[in-house]
Amino acid sequence: KKELPRFPWRIGVLTSKTGAVLHDIYKIAGERNPYAEIILHPIPVQGDGVDTAIAKAIGEMGRRRDLDVLIVGRGGGSMEDLWCFNSSAVVKAIYHASVPVITAIGHETDTTLADYAADVRAATPTTRPRWLSLTSAKRKWTWPHWRNGLTNGSWPASKTGSAGSNRRRAG
Repeated sequence: KKELPRFPWRIGVLTSKTGAVLHDIYKIAGERNPYAEIILHPIPVQGDGVDTAIAKAIGEMGRRRDLDVLIVGRGGGSMEDLWCFNSSAVVKAIYHASVPVITAIGHETDTTLADYAADVRAATPTTRPRWLSLTSAKRKWTWPHWRNGLTNGSWPASKTGSAGSNRRRAG
């Protein structure tokens, strides 16, 4: 299993371009670290033969050296809807990816073979960007102290500034 980067700045996302998963990833990542760049590679996440398309997309994005981490996501559904993530082609593509892979597939009780092959499994698609960007937000909070030369070691009572929107780009 590959270790996740402490401060991911370029996050590859493989999911449907029209689903709620993508909206959740943009929203949560934008709240936690508006400076992280999200690179979307849209994939079909349901239907006959989509396992081949998913495996190909993981193979392409998993070789990119400019990404810090790769999220493979899909919202909930029946086990039949999620079955494409049990494909040996998808599992092998995740295993061979040079970028750490996080799966965020289905609901908390759903588990696929892709989840076992991934470096980290998110319980739900919404929890993954929240966890990934938390350390970046904490680092942002401490930066004004360093910049202003304060040495009292105090932690700010609340966040200052507002979260902007993530830089979005199609991969």
